[in-house]
Formats: sequence, structure tokens, C-alpha cells
Amino acid sequence: ADSLPCLLQSLTGTPEAVLILCLRPREHIYLFYALKNLLLDHPVLVISDELLFSDRLVLHSWGDITCASYGEIQSVISCLQKSGHCPYPLEGKLANFLSAPECVTGFFEVPMIFNNPKRLMRYMSLLMHRATTSCGVTSSQQKLLWALYKGHYSLSGLTNILNKNEKQIWQDKNRLLVKLGMKNRLYELLYGSRFCPDMQRTAFISPADAKKLCDAEESAEYEKTRASLRV
Repeated sequence: ADSLPCLLQSLTGTPEAVLILCLRPREHIYLFYALKNLLLDHPVLVISDELLFSDRLVLHSWGDITCASYGEIQSVISCLQKSGHCPYPLEGKLANFLSAPECVTGFFEVPMIFNNPKRLMRYMSLLMHRATTSCGVTSSQQKLLWALYKGHYSLSGLTNILNKNEKQIWQDKNRLLVKLGMKNRLYELLYGSRFCPDMQRTAFISPADAKKLCDAEESAEYEKTRASLRV
């Protein structure tokens, strides 16, 4: 599909379709929000080149969507290039999905009540806070994250902001990484522990507009069926 409206209509008009999304979930919150009702009827798999804490939270919040790594796909492509056929037996999440695609069965954490992106992103920030807190992130570690978000990266600069010595800050950071399952990279701390509106790559569509698009496609399909029956 060329756009989100086209995707919504295509899925509505093709009940048997399965959905494979190649993306970073944290960058497509608006996409998952618009797809919510369709995910109840269409099996979905995400393929991503990285999976940060924020990505895992998005997948969990929309029914616990399965994610295959990009490396898994690369190994299949590499085998095709070398031998001309897929490895046998084909294993992994992609193979499992293709052999028996199933709709998500988890709980949908995000209610369909937000008519503008700012409110949705505020709610996602709340979910992030709950998730990090449940992982044991303390208030002092939250303060460390906020300081990093504001561009204070040096230990010497952080000591004045957090009123802690460099050793304490270093220990706090390491404990934070362990709790959130992150590698020791500033990139993961910055983008794995929050959601950024300016990083969203899909246009926002309100639940009402998404329903109109789907209803219009259903009506068109119904009219096509009636016309074929008359013939």
C-alpha cells in the first residue's frame, strides 16, 4: 500500500490478507493505532533491524505482536543468493508465521479515544513510565534519563544536576541498562526509554477517520458483490 488510508482499505477489502511490517515499532505508533481494529482479524508480523525497550513496549501494547529480526531475513536471502533455494528446514519466527499465521491474542493497552496525536503520545509516555517503573527503575534513575534527554551527556555536568558524584551516576546508569535490557549505548538510553513525536514516520489518523475509510471500503465491496449476483 502507498499510504496508511490505502492500507486500511486494502485490509478491509481483503479479509484473508496477512500483514508483514518491516519497521521500527517506536517510529510507527500512529500506524499501530490506526490498525487496531484490523489487527483483530488479520495476522501480523513485524520485522525490525533493532528492538529497543520502546519497540518491545509498542508491540506489547498492541496485542503482543511477534517480531522477527532483520538478521533472520538476511540469512534466508544470503542462502538464496548462494544456493538458489531457502535453507531447509526453514526455522525462526518468520517461518512459524508463514506456516501458521495467527492474529494477536494479547491485550490492547491503548484505548481508541484519542483524536489528536499529542494526547496519544502523552498516553504512550504514561505507558512507558509504568513499564520502566515495573522494571524497577527508581525516581533517581528517571531523573538521570530526563537529564540525558535535555542533552547533558558528560559525567561532570550530570554531577551538578543530579547532586551525585560520578561513581554514583555511573552505577545508576549501569543498573538502569540492566533493568531495561539495554546495551551500554547512549542511543539506547535516549530512544529506548521514551517515545518521540518528531520521529513518527506515519501520519496520524483518528479512530473516526479510520472507521470511515474502512466503512467506505466495506460498502464498495458489498456493492460489487451485489452487482456480481445480479449478473
